[in-house]
Amino acid sequence: MKKIAVVTGLVAMLALALPARPASAWHHHHRHHHHGHGGYFVGGFGAGVLLGTLAVPAYAAPAPVYVYPQPVCRDLYTEGYWRQAPVYGDGGAVVTYRSVWVPASAQRICQ
Repeated sequence: MKKIAVVTGLVAMLALALPARPASAWHHHHRHHHHGHGGYFVGGFGAGVLLGTLAVPAYAAPAPVYVYPQPVCRDLYTEGYWRQAPVYGDGGAVVTYRSVWVPASAQRICQ
């Protein structure tokens, strides 16, 4: 639709640029060649303005860039605790348990 409007406007500018002279003026064109040059200037200027609006814009926005989110990190602390560890005796036939201290630990988890 925009192209049709542009072409129509361009044709209208060119039609206005042509001077309208009576037949007698065409006959004496060799003596009065300065008539009608203003119309060519106005028409050329109008066509230039019309075609200049169709030019590619000087600034084009950059393509969107995806930025990955920063990882979320957390520190996991476990306190020390006692646990029961098996003690095998008599060739593995007898099982007894003793208390063993498990020290505190820290671990960083990032997602």
